Amino acid sequence: MVIIWNKLDEMAWSGDEMSKKSSLSGEELYLDSIEEQDSEILLSWLQNENTLRLLNSVPASPWTVETIGEWIKRVNGSKNDCLFGIRAMPDGEMIGYLEIDGIRWEDHTCGMSYLIGDEGLRGMGLGYQAVKIGLDYAFFELDMYRVQITIFENNPVSIKLAQKLNFVKEGTFREHIARDGRRYDMYLYGLLRKEWKSEK
Repeated sequence: MVIIWNKLDEMAWSGDEMSKKSSLSGEELYLDSIEEQDSEILLSWLQNENTLRLLNSVPASPWTVETIGEWIKRVNGSKNDCLFGIRAMPDGEMIGYLEIDGIRWEDHTCGMSYLIGDEGLRGMGLGYQAVKIGLDYAFFELDMYRVQITIFENNPVSIKLAQKLNFVKEGTFREHIARDGRRYDMYLYGLLRKEWKSEK
């Protein structure tokens, strides 16, 4: 596993490869690095209009291999973002990604987003497993105090996942995005380390 952020060298990535992987593993999947050669599979997911509509508030326009490669390169070179592939056991097939972004080291806060790329694999608990691993990593390896996520009103699966993980709904950006002739709210959810510890 080859991910190096200067801020993390003395924290998450000390020790041998087995300890690194075990700390990022669940029952059916694990988190690992994403490199530019993974652009093609990411492109196959991000060309799906239904997927794009749930990811961000910009118009749902398809990505290209080049823009995905630039995104991977930028995030992997950032001290304030961590990008992981969600990989299925035992073969390591990448089935999604998880990003920890906007890290504010001085405040110990960050954001998080994730995607299970294959629509046929959604609703099977894989996103839940991946986010649990990501939260453990954020709170106990990166020493974050608060993790926040934003979810659109038209994404009930992610809303249910946030509730299951005991995220607290902290605010509503009313009628934040326009989709298909109507407007949808965007919800802000937050989770504190002490709240996550209480669930362990």
